[in-house]
Amino acid sequence: MKKYHRELMRACAEAGLHPRKIVHRKKHLCIICEEGPLFCSGTPSDWRTIRNMKSQARRLLF
Repeated sequence: MKKYHRELMRACAEAGLHPRKIVHRKKHLCIICEEGPLFCSGTPSDWRTIRNMKSQARRLLF
């Protein structure tokens, strides 16, 4: 697993989600969690990916 993928999985776990796997969707990634899917940028150069994913996670939990 790539370092970028590990960081995304760890950020999901810190946000309170239970991540299962990462699926590639062309230019984006889909993180499959028990609570539902999260979509984020597929490139590590997008510096807001972690922040955007955490905000999606908050919306998914409530």
